[in-house]
Amino acid sequence: MKDNLKYASHVLTIAVMCVSLIACTQAQVDAVLSDADLVLQTANSLSTAIGAVSPGDAAALNLLTGVAITGINAVKTAYDTYEANKTASNLQNVVVAAQAIQTNLPAELAALHIVDTNAIAKATAWVNLVVSVAEAIVSAVGGVTAAHAANLAIPTPEFLQVRWLNEVCAGDTACGSLVKVHHKHLPRKW
Repeated sequence: MKDNLKYASHVLTIAVMCVSLIACTQAQVDAVLSDADLVLQTANSLSTAIGAVSPGDAAALNLLTGVAITGINAVKTAYDTYEANKTASNLQNVVVAAQAIQTNLPAELAALHIVDTNAIAKATAWVNLVVSVAEAIVSAVGGVTAAHAANLAIPTPEFLQVRWLNEVCAGDTACGSLVKVHHKHLPRKW
């Protein structure tokens, strides 16, 4: 499962970084893959970041992270299908999967009725972080032209890590250290 989570997060970053899937060389894809496992690291770290909660809240948080992981894996599957058969329909499926995250994750959070106020605050900040990545995918894949690609604000793994520290962890460095950017030193050609 850990490898699936890493792969899914890499696919998310590829979708965002390749902006409309134009002009991504294999070297760029490899470099992106080496940098980005943050989105799903956050899903795996949320319970630890929140700390001890009631069994009911813990179950709710597990359900919430499960919804995100399922959504991210749906984006991965849609992206893999697009890579195998580059059709507009398959590309649209990537957008639909990312839009499902945007819709389902906040709705699930609202429906869970988490009691612990710290858990609510951190889970809400985390949902906002994941939804913003889904929004970036929709923007990147869902119609940004090559001319506008340079102006698109693409979240980098480092930016997501800072958001995790500041928004989810409220500056708590121990919590912030749960999510780390890992780089492989590959040549970048962009």
